[in-house]
Amino acid sequence: MIITLANTVTFGGLTLGATDGFGVEWYFIDIDGWGATASTSTPTQRLRADGSYASEPFSSYRTITVAGAVVAPDAAGLVAAQQRLNAAASIQDQTITVLDSGFTVTVTGRRQDEILWKRGTSDISAEFTLVFLCNDPRKFSGLVTQSTGLPSSTGGLTWPITFPVTWTGVTTSGILSIPNNGNTIAPVKLRISGPVQGPIVTHIGSGLQLVFSSSLILASGEWVDVDMEAKTVLAQGQATRNGYILSRGWFGADPGSNQYGFQALTFNAGAQLTVTVPSGAWL
Repeated sequence: MIITLANTVTFGGLTLGATDGFGVEWYFIDIDGWGATASTSTPTQRLRADGSYASEPFSSYRTITVAGAVVAPDAAGLVAAQQRLNAAASIQDQTITVLDSGFTVTVTGRRQDEILWKRGTSDISAEFTLVFLCNDPRKFSGLVTQSTGLPSSTGGLTWPITFPVTWTGVTTSGILSIPNNGNTIAPVKLRISGPVQGPIVTHIGSGLQLVFSSSLILASGEWVDVDMEAKTVLAQGQATRNGYILSRGWFGADPGSNQYGFQALTFNAGAQLTVTVPSGAWL
């Protein structure tokens, strides 16, 4: 089924549903393949019995077909517009952004097959269709980033006290709460910033923990970037630190509420955990 609710589709710096810097009008017509993807589950007939056994279900890849039209100021502008479309619809992975009635979501895809280009009734217009293959079928909304320090409590009451009381203590829970408003697991990225020794990050809902050895010591100004889905840990975004992991409790952001806890071998007020996750992930 084809939907026509999307306002714009953007890929490779080109936006369908807008006029570009060359005065060319790009029109978005429709998009197919934007709904839930197929399941990989396949049935096998039971021997000498009714019904079947089904293989374990997973979501299939996503194929998106985008149809659009273009109107250029002149014939030469139309030829140049076609060349820009060819370049924008790369055969390499890129972000494809769909603005649907004010709601923005993205997928990662690469062009598959040729671009079908059909001249219009004049030499300044054309219609086109192109197909994107998305190996990861998930659609993501905008990223949310939050940070916390290690658990601590400072200040508070000094005895003796006189009522009424003003509470002046400062408490850091060491816990972040970031919801996933979608219907499937979203990828999580972490940054652990020093000074810190032997950090531990826990996905509280599942109990999964990423535990680092006490020999992982980050000085002030140092950090490690953790891609929970790719299962990589990089110091300063470059050198691997996977060898320092004691417990490989890799986790994602489940649909609904998610809490992330930050601990370490010793307390340091400058230590920080930063969690980045899409606000929603959908199949």
